[in-house]
Amino acid sequence: MNFSFNLMYDKWIPVEDPSGKIEEKGILDVLKNSKKMLRITDPSPVFEYGIYRLLIALVSDIYEINDMEGILKLLKMGNFNDKKLENYVAEWGPSFDLFDAERPFYQIIPEVQDNKRKYISSLLKQIPSGTNVIHYFHSLERQTAISPAICARTICSIPVFMQSAGSGYSPSINGTPPWYVLIEGENLFETIVLNTCGSPLELNSGNYPVAWKKKDHVKKKEEIIAVSTLQGLTWQSRRIHFYPERGGICSYTGKPTEILVRKMFFEPGWKFVGKWTDPHVSYRNTKKGIFPVRPSEGKQLWRDVGPLLLLKETMYTSDKKISYDRPVVIDQFTELIEYEGISKEKQLNINVYGIRTDMKAKVFEWQKERLSLPTELLKVHEAGKKVQEAVDLADYVDYAIRKSIKSLHPKASDKKASNKKEAFVNLSNKASKEFWDRLEPIFKGKFLQELAKIQEDDLKGPEMLKNTWKTDLKNTSILILDKYLDLRGSTAESLRSQILSQVMFNKITYKKLKLTEFDSNNDSEN
Repeated sequence: MNFSFNLMYDKWIPVEDPSGKIEEKGILDVLKNSKKMLRITDPSPVFEYGIYRLLIALVSDIYEINDMEGILKLLKMGNFNDKKLENYVAEWGPSFDLFDAERPFYQIIPEVQDNKRKYISSLLKQIPSGTNVIHYFHSLERQTAISPAICARTICSIPVFMQSAGSGYSPSINGTPPWYVLIEGENLFETIVLNTCGSPLELNSGNYPVAWKKKDHVKKKEEIIAVSTLQGLTWQSRRIHFYPERGGICSYTGKPTEILVRKMFFEPGWKFVGKWTDPHVSYRNTKKGIFPVRPSEGKQLWRDVGPLLLLKETMYTSDKKISYDRPVVIDQFTELIEYEGISKEKQLNINVYGIRTDMKAKVFEWQKERLSLPTELLKVHEAGKKVQEAVDLADYVDYAIRKSIKSLHPKASDKKASNKKEAFVNLSNKASKEFWDRLEPIFKGKFLQELAKIQEDDLKGPEMLKNTWKTDLKNTSILILDKYLDLRGSTAESLRSQILSQVMFNKITYKKLKLTEFDSNNDSEN
């Protein structure tokens, strides 16, 4: 029996219109009507961003976007419904069939057909397979079978979220998955265009095309050094082949489907051994090298506003000699405002996608969060530096809170003392979380709003804002310490240790939280 599911025409992308209605559509339908649609939406952030990534690469290839002029031209055109799109689909449309006999989309034709077949469940983090067991979700991996639509969403996530898994299974091109930034437009058309890359990226020097244009199949464990932007966006770290069978009920959606996939061929694909710049990723520059900014346990996303939205490498270096480079697409956004490609009043809204792992194969959580920034803040002189200094100062206060609470634990080495020590560690973690939770509305509200109002010739404003932030940090930390030290009880020994802990906190933070002075004569200049 011949099976076919072409991503260009068959329905698989879940899109939302302005009324809130969600429908599945093929790529061609999505692109032609993208101006009438709000967004792609999927319960899985991994699937959702993977689909965006495919569409961004596809549009970049169709319209040959390699400079800012290409992005401006598309924005002015206002839609993708043109002859260029039709001609591209006529030529390359057959390459988007999941079950094509010669060139199945994002797949290879295995040299050996039977000895390396695996159950499809190993591709789905939400479904148990092998040692990847999810508690309270009971099923056998051989019972898992998914529809072609879910196969398509899954395979789109591989270029961005695939982890290393031993035995030569290399991760995606960015290594352990980082935070991916997606600028949110007024509609789906604008979102796709704003996230294409028109900036020339020095490290992306390869000449490889997008994956579906590559003439030969992905080779097992092939080491690749030079990578183009389009090849990186469609990176193939796995050699996969789906084996379709007659339909039934999709294990993922619970809906009937004419085709099911239960097994696949699955083995290592490309291994990246060079350097490249992902246009949707922020980077940390350290003494040990340059690394993508990744999700961290217990770290709220708003604390990375500087690296994700504001900072360029030369703008700020921390006491630990760390600097940041925001994603290239954010740089482009600021340029588009200057070129009047988008409104100067437009708010910068981004969705940030990521999965938190053990830096290997284990996944702890997948995340999607939204951040917003007034465009006025992008124009404030050294806004990124001021934001990062504020967050770094809060980090230091958090350290002082933790150290002060941990200092209360017994120094003895017996088991009872050890258990008490663990209890104090847990207590300090709770205190830290509440500290950051209380700071979030202050930072997003008062701090960012006041920062956005500062004019370049305002010599007094930055110091006043810094003092206000220090006061907020001091007041918030007092509330936290009063609450969590009070849990120690009211015995004489407990009260003594609480006082000592507060003294320790004050010693640690005295210089950092000391209010700065500025020349009052500046009043006459402003």
